[in-house]
Amino acid sequence: MSVDNFEKIIKRVKGYTKLICLHVKGEPLLHPNLKEFLGIVKKYDLKVNITTNGTLIDKNVEILKNSGCVRQINFSLHSIKQNENFNNDYLNKIFKSVDDLKNIIISYRLWNNKSLNNIDENKDILEQIEKYYNLKNLQKKLEKNEFVKVKKDIFINQDLEFEWPDINKKPFINNGRCLALKDQIAILVDGTVVPCCLDNNGDIPLGNIFNESLDEILDKAKSIEIKENFENRKVICDLCKTCGFLQKLEEKRK
Repeated sequence: MSVDNFEKIIKRVKGYTKLICLHVKGEPLLHPNLKEFLGIVKKYDLKVNITTNGTLIDKNVEILKNSGCVRQINFSLHSIKQNENFNNDYLNKIFKSVDDLKNIIISYRLWNNKSLNNIDENKDILEQIEKYYNLKNLQKKLEKNEFVKVKKDIFINQDLEFEWPDINKKPFINNGRCLALKDQIAILVDGTVVPCCLDNNGDIPLGNIFNESLDEILDKAKSIEIKENFENRKVICDLCKTCGFLQKLEEKRK
């Protein structure tokens, strides 16, 4: 996404939200214009949440801490399990970078649990966190709570692993309540507006922010139908029927 297009989008959404999340299944710290993007967010008096795997955090600490608009950074620490080349240096780099990020909420995410009562797969990561922050019994605490406070503004969030929606997969959920189009939307690189950040391929296009106002997009029959059906716990979009995140929410609501 270009800097000009990013500012066009921010101008069009600023009246609807105070928070911009820089992620739609991508790595925001890879963008060469991250500093300019954050400057635009600051210019329009908005805040930013960033989700990252943390591999580039040390190269972006100065940009993030001096932006004046970063509210929260989520580190997907479970990504260490998906790459055998990651080692202890990866985690130490994140921890040391976080030490330099003052007044920003930090969430260390471990979203890879097979069940809420089994977090053994993260034992090695939790041991490193315990050692660095001088904590005790972290694993036991996480077995009782999804969020555990490490220190001021730093938290660990453990949760179930979920299956990303895929339009080509067999549907497995027909009923559920989602906050798509109620609390959130996503905007893709070409301006396509979709119901949520899990639709990274634009399988549910609602309109284009470069050609239409957000009011026009949200007032379309398709947008209203999706939202109203979600409020009534009905899933009508083929992509949403393959969403493991929605399934996870429903299981936790039981």
